[in-house]
Amino acid sequence: MSDASNTLDGLLKGVRRAWWTSVILTGAPLVAGVACAFFLAVLLLDNLLLLPAAARWMCLGVGTVLIAAAVWRWLLGRLPAFASGERLAAYFEERVDGVDNELINTVQFTAAARSGVGEGALAHAMVRTYIAAATERLERYTGWEAFERSRIRSSLKRGALPVMALAAYAVLFPAGFWSGAFRL
Repeated sequence: MSDASNTLDGLLKGVRRAWWTSVILTGAPLVAGVACAFFLAVLLLDNLLLLPAAARWMCLGVGTVLIAAAVWRWLLGRLPAFASGERLAAYFEERVDGVDNELINTVQFTAAARSGVGEGALAHAMVRTYIAAATERLERYTGWEAFERSRIRSSLKRGALPVMALAAYAVLFPAGFWSGAFRL
């Protein structure tokens, strides 16, 4: 059962890495977009209305809260930092066709076998047989099959617009950009 356990642990580590990478690559462009959109809005307001210092400080406070909320919403809130083996298996099975509860059952049976739950030698033999057969079928997976490419493309598109707008403002109106940036 050691080989089966190592195969299962390796697959779950791959799923965790794919999940982390997917969340970071999905959330980082969105957070950058929120930060750039807010910075651009404050710069435009400051250049058009010449905001007093108290209003600029209030805008910076609101911006800090918005960026912190975006970081929580799109990064920290979705990271699988303390996800159990069952949760990782469920995440994998939601995104990969043809697994059909095999991974989650294997994780649960492995946990039961490690803790000694179950009655009799027959139950242990059945669990070992199921785990061996399932891990043999699951060996072809690395965990990266659960990597979400479509969500990453979508978040890159949504996050790029405010970044490009801020860059265009900085290129087209450098004096207004830098004077506003230094006032903030």
